[in-house]
Amino acid sequence: MTQIFYTGRYLTHSFTIAMLIASAFVSNIAATAAAELPADWQDRVRAGVHSYATGDNKWAFDRNSKLMTEGEAKFGGSDGRMARLYTNMGEVYSQQGRLDYAIQCLKKGLSVAENAYGADSLQTVPALINLAQVYVHQGNYGQAQPLFKRALGIVDKPGDDKLLPYVAVIETNLGAMYFADGKPAFGEEHFKRAFSVATKSLGSNHQWTTTIGAMHAASLKQQGKTKEAKAIERAAVAKANEVQSPIFIWNKQIGLADEAMANKQFPKAEAALKVALGAAQNLSEEPMLQVVTLNRYGRFYLLQEQPELAIEKLKAAQALADVTLGLEDKSVLEHAKQLADLERSKAQYADAEPLYLRLATQAKKQFGAESEEYATALATLAGVYNSWGQYPKATTYYSKVLPLLEKKFGPESDKLIPVLVELGKEQTGRPYLQSEQKPEEYLKRAVKIGTAKFGKDSKEVVAVLDVLSNYYQRHHEWDKAAKTYTQIVAANEKNFGPESSETVKALEQYAGVLQMMGLKNAADSIEARIAKIKSAKSAAD
Repeated sequence: MTQIFYTGRYLTHSFTIAMLIASAFVSNIAATAAAELPADWQDRVRAGVHSYATGDNKWAFDRNSKLMTEGEAKFGGSDGRMARLYTNMGEVYSQQGRLDYAIQCLKKGLSVAENAYGADSLQTVPALINLAQVYVHQGNYGQAQPLFKRALGIVDKPGDDKLLPYVAVIETNLGAMYFADGKPAFGEEHFKRAFSVATKSLGSNHQWTTTIGAMHAASLKQQGKTKEAKAIERAAVAKANEVQSPIFIWNKQIGLADEAMANKQFPKAEAALKVALGAAQNLSEEPMLQVVTLNRYGRFYLLQEQPELAIEKLKAAQALADVTLGLEDKSVLEHAKQLADLERSKAQYADAEPLYLRLATQAKKQFGAESEEYATALATLAGVYNSWGQYPKATTYYSKVLPLLEKKFGPESDKLIPVLVELGKEQTGRPYLQSEQKPEEYLKRAVKIGTAKFGKDSKEVVAVLDVLSNYYQRHHEWDKAAKTYTQIVAANEKNFGPESSETVKALEQYAGVLQMMGLKNAADSIEARIAKIKSAKSAAD
C-alpha cells in the first residue's frame, strides 16, 4: 500500500470531490420556489459540478459564473434555486485559493438555503461542509467545528441509510481537522466511525473506504500507536489484494455482465463475461464458477438469437457440471433438461437424445417405474423420436407410456388422449407392433374419452376426428371418412360459425371425400355453399 502523508489541506480537498458527488442528489431534491426551472438548468448545474470534480477549474469557473449571473437575473439572488450555485462557486474559489471569495459565496449559499428551506434542511449541508473546509484550510478550527457538527446533526438520522455517505464525509473531515490541529487523539473516534459508515454505505473495497482507513492509520501513527496503525494497514492491504483475487474479479464481472445483458448492452456484457471466464479458469478448485459463466454465455447468445453458439456454451457447461456435481444432481438435471429442450427446438436430436434418456432413467429411479414423472419423461423421449423420424422407437416408447397412464389415472382419463392420438397416427415407414391395436382403435378410443370429458363438439374431439378422417382416407374407407367429416363440420359450425374459415376448410375436405365416393351431386352442393361463403366475404372486404 502506498504510504501517504496527510496534511490538513489534502484531507479536506480529498472529500471535496466526494461531497460534490454526493451533493448532486441534493440539488435534485431541492424544492423549487416559484417558477419552473429552465429545461436545461439542472444539466448545466451538473456540468459545472463535473468540471470542478474532474479538475477542469477554468471551465468550472466559467460555467458557474455564467449560471450564477443568469440565476440572479431570472430568479433573484435570494431564490432557493441559487443556494446550490453560490455553494458551487464557493467550491471553485476555494480550489483557486481565493478563500475570501470562497467564504463570501459559501455564506451566501448557506443563507439562501436557510431562508428558502429551513436552517435544518438537507439543502444547507453542502454549504456547511464546504465553508467548514475553507476554515480548516485557514487554520480557523474553532469556526469549522460547529459547522461540521451542525451538518452532522442534519444528516445523522438513524435508519436513513441514504444519508450515510454524508455522515462518512463529515466524520472524516472532523478527524482530518483534529489531525491538522495536532490533536489526533480527538480525531481518532471520528475516523473510526467514518470508516464504519463508509464500509456499510459504500462497501469495504470502495476507494473512499480504503482512503479513510489510511487516514485513520496516519492518525494513529501520529499518536505513537504504531501497532494499531500497522494492523489497519495490513487489513487495507488484504482488502486491496482481495480486490485483485480471481473470486472477487469473477463476482464483479458476473454482476456487470448480468446488468449489461438486462440493458441489452451486449458488447459490454461480452467483455465482462470474457474477464469472468478467465478468472473462473484461474480457480481450478472451484469448477462450478466456470459452469455458471458458461451458462451466462449461453443466455448471452440466446438473447441475441444465436442459438447455435448458445448450445455450444451450454454443452460445455453441462459436461463440466456432470463431472463436478455428478449425473444425478438436481441442478445438473435441470440444466440437462433446458439444454435438451433447446437442442430439440433446433432439430439437434442426436445431441438431445442422450440427455432425455438420462432424464428418463433418473425419473424412474427417483419416482418409480409407475410414476407420472417417469411417464412424462418417456412421452417426451417418444416425441423426440417422432420428430426425428425414428417411428419404431417412438411407437415403442408411446406403447410404454400408455399402460403407465392407464394405471395412474384410469382407462377413461383425458390424460391418455395425446398418447392415443400419437399411437393412432400413421407415418411413412412406421411399423406397428404385433401386440398393438389398429390405429383406428386408438383414435376411436380417444374420441370416446374426449366426448365424455369435453363434449362431442369440443375442439379437443375435433382435433382427434381430423386425425381419424385422415386415417380413413389413407385406407380408402370413404364412408367412414365422410361420416367423420359431418361431425367435424357440425362442431366447427357450432364453435366458430357456419361461415368461418374453419368451417369452410372442413367443408372443402368433406366435398373432396364425396367426390372420391362418386357422389358428385352432393359434392357440388357442398362446393356451391363454399363458393357462396367466399363470395360474401370477398364482397364484404
